[in-house]
Amino acid sequence: MVWDLVYRRLTFALGLAATVVLLACPLDAMAAPVPTLENVQVKSFDGTQIDTNFYPAARLQQGQTAPTVLEGSFWGLPAYSSLIGTINSIGVESFSIDAELVGPATLTADGYNVITWNARGWYSSGGQVNLDSPSYEGRDVSAIINWLATQPAAELKGPNDPVVGMTGWSYGGGIQLSTAAIDH
Repeated sequence: MVWDLVYRRLTFALGLAATVVLLACPLDAMAAPVPTLENVQVKSFDGTQIDTNFYPAARLQQGQTAPTVLEGSFWGLPAYSSLIGTINSIGVESFSIDAELVGPATLTADGYNVITWNARGWYSSGGQVNLDSPSYEGRDVSAIINWLATQPAAELKGPNDPVVGMTGWSYGGGIQLSTAAIDH
C-alpha cells in the first residue's frame, strides 16, 4: 500500500513536470522541420521541365521563412547536392582554379534556403542547352524563382517576390547575369 501511494505521487510529479516543460517550450520548437524537396520538376516558360532541388535552412521549422540562395552548377555538372560544403579549389590535371564556392551545406547551416537545379538540356532537365541565354536559361531561373515564391519556407519581400541571391562558378555564375537581364 505504501508503494502504491509512492507510485501514484511519482507518476503525478512526472506528469506535472512533463506538462510544465511542454508549456514552457515555444510552439515553433515543437513544429515539424521544413522538408527537403529533391527532383521537383518546375515548368519553364516553354513547358520545359527543369529538375530542381530545394534545401531548407538548417533548423527551419514549419511556419518559419528564410532568404534563399540559388546556386547554379558548373558547365556539364549535375545540380549540387545538399552535402557539398565550401570548395576552395577545383581542377583537372595541371589546370586548377583557386576560388571559394560556398556550397549548399554551408549556406543552409548559415540560415539560408538553397535551390540547385540541373540546367536546361542537362541530366534530368528537358530542353536544349543555349549557353546561359537570357531567353532560355534566364527564363528557366525566372520560373524557378516564381516556383520558390509559392513555397511556405521562402521569405518574401511582397506578394510573389521572394528574397533571393545567386552564386555559382563558371556556367553557374554566368546564369546570374542572364537571369538579372530578364527577371525584375
